Amino acid sequence: MNNLGQQTGGSEDARVTEAHQLCHIICESVDELTPREREFVMQMTDCTTCSGRQLFWLRDIKDKYL
Repeated sequence: MNNLGQQTGGSEDARVTEAHQLCHIICESVDELTPREREFVMQMTDCTTCSGRQLFWLRDIKDKYL
């Protein structure tokens, strides 16, 4: 596993689980998101896969608004 995988939580299942949790948190502030962020979060809400890059963006969005 590369360093990026370790920073994102490791396994695919762990990334998907965290993505779902982040989307649930972010959705409480959905009106504040930019259209691009809103579209991305909505797409990720029911995701079955999640890359490290996607997870980092979800983390950034959460940190930006909460």
